[in-house]
Amino acid sequence: MLYPPVALAVATRARELPVAAGWAYEPKLDGYRCCALGGRGLLQSRQGSTAMTSRFPEVLADLAALGDVVLDGELVALRAGRLVFSALQAGPRRRGRGGITAVLVAFDCLSLGERDLRGQSYSARRTVLERVLARSRPHVQLIEQTTDPRAAREWMSPAWGAAGVEGVVAKPVTSRYLPGQRSGWLKIRQTHTREVVVLGVTEENSLVLGGPGRTGWRVVGLSLPLSRELRTELAERLSLDPDQPEPVRLPGVATGLPGGPEVTYQPVRPDTVVEIEADTATEHGRQRHRSRVRRVRPDRAPAELR
Repeated sequence: MLYPPVALAVATRARELPVAAGWAYEPKLDGYRCCALGGRGLLQSRQGSTAMTSRFPEVLADLAALGDVVLDGELVALRAGRLVFSALQAGPRRRGRGGITAVLVAFDCLSLGERDLRGQSYSARRTVLERVLARSRPHVQLIEQTTDPRAAREWMSPAWGAAGVEGVVAKPVTSRYLPGQRSGWLKIRQTHTREVVVLGVTEENSLVLGGPGRTGWRVVGLSLPLSRELRTELAERLSLDPDQPEPVRLPGVATGLPGGPEVTYQPVRPDTVVEIEADTATEHGRQRHRSRVRRVRPDRAPAELR
């Protein structure tokens, strides 16, 4: 039996899918990481908080039917076959009115009864997980899995990205579950390139990125901190916006992450285009995760993006 807070294994970001023998692959879903403690009736976040428990009574009901089990998984919101990240913030009544189904998609079994399974291999834990979830339940489901890298690549297609699959998590079949540690798991996100306009620069040398809006430019996301080379190149191109000479506070919702912290940035003239590499996680047309700036595009004018 495990006691909260339960430390969860952590995946390392990778750019390429491993294709050697001995790997298993699962789709990376767009939701909340969640540890479900069935015997205690708790849903725990990655950070160890159980505050989300009361917001998902339908998940708890299905979880209770499984008995004393501890599952690791992703809590997602489904509507018409598509994952809707923002719907996770709604209460059960609002989800019901909106045709949203909350589902815990389990990808690991950490304990069953008095048995701590974390020292066993991924393959052994998967066998137990499949047995625990052999009976289909609407709000607690088993994640798909394959050992075929060709099948795994399908989860990295634009069609799956549009449905809310962010990429693939690759796991060595012999790996133990390492609480709170880099476990040998690799996460490979779907990415695509796009061109955006620079609207501002933050205190940490990240860019505020813009795209066409109804009456001008709208914020579509933030970049990761810039490399030294890009900072030097952009310093020669960017100039202060005379209409907004003072720093501006940007609410978290404007960067695609409702409830996120405010970001202070210095507006600049929207006359510089950059190419970014972004993943598929978006909310109302905004990137939820920070993008990597690949290069400045001096050959492109902002008007060409409209």
